[in-house]
Amino acid sequence: MNTLRRSLGKNSAVRQFLSRAVLCAALSLPFVAIGPAAGRSAAKSGGSPDSPAAATEKSHSGHHRGAPKPVSKLHYLRIGKGPAVVFLHGLGGDLSSWVEEAQRLEKTHTVVLVDLPGHGSSPVPPQGIDLVDIGREIALILNTEGLAPATIVGHSLGAVIAGYVALADKTVVRSVVMVDSLVDPYPISREARAKLRGKLNSNAATALREFFGPGTHDPAQLDKIVAAAVRVAPKTLMGYLDFACERDDLAEHIAELKVPVHAMASPVMTGGKSDPAQVQASLTQAGFNGLSDFSFDYIEGSKHWPHWDQPDAFHAMLSKFLARVEGTPGGRSVAKAGSRSKN
Repeated sequence: MNTLRRSLGKNSAVRQFLSRAVLCAALSLPFVAIGPAAGRSAAKSGGSPDSPAAATEKSHSGHHRGAPKPVSKLHYLRIGKGPAVVFLHGLGGDLSSWVEEAQRLEKTHTVVLVDLPGHGSSPVPPQGIDLVDIGREIALILNTEGLAPATIVGHSLGAVIAGYVALADKTVVRSVVMVDSLVDPYPISREARAKLRGKLNSNAATALREFFGPGTHDPAQLDKIVAAAVRVAPKTLMGYLDFACERDDLAEHIAELKVPVHAMASPVMTGGKSDPAQVQASLTQAGFNGLSDFSFDYIEGSKHWPHWDQPDAFHAMLSKFLARVEGTPGGRSVAKAGSRSKN
């Protein structure tokens, strides 16, 4: 396990880590059903998705190809045992974004790490990017894997998709955790997106450094983020942003969520304000309104990737929330006024 932790610090090692065999062996995990990355791998190596190597890969439900059950085309990893927690990365990332937290939680939970469409090993759907459709597809994974009810944890744009998962099928979601995310549509104008689109097409790496840079903790972290994001097609990146800016209506339906919703906010989201009342005001402005069961944490000393910047604090806060919604001991305390948590 110590060797594995050291390997995660290098981006190339993380990418190798994503294969099923390496993940399961490194963590000493039992075999689990994993999404259809083998078909893509076979195609990349000159083979066919229907070649013998690809045919040995199992579908999401654990049945061999050709099973009548509907399956998602998303690539994902399932590890551990216990109540289910599904992690969704943000724009330009992949499921490796959550590996460190998955290592901690797999001892007590079933952890599912998802590559969103067009990211990692998940294909782009023929109809293009639609966050509502992605939410439905993740709900399908929960149904076919028998993981309901699950907590959905999303970072940034992945948190918006987490909301759509809960709206897609109210029977499969136990709670939603939204990490440094807006509920309202993204406030990026068409003109600004047109400029970004042009920059991505001319020099993707430079454009991505400019786009993600303000939210990163240090140059090494920015390098890691750009190295992942540059692997995503510019058309796909802009498809997510266009939807989030123009077609996202999660704010109009957020009050329909009757499950617990927990926000985890960094100083980036609150403008550096840390007082609980100020944090809550910032979240209200971001669209967290009308929720019947809402709580939040403020993660001091982090930028836009708090699960990387403050991993111990993040894990403690998430564990406390999970204990509350799962009804396990020690999870029902409410922070006193003046603290930086309302959970």
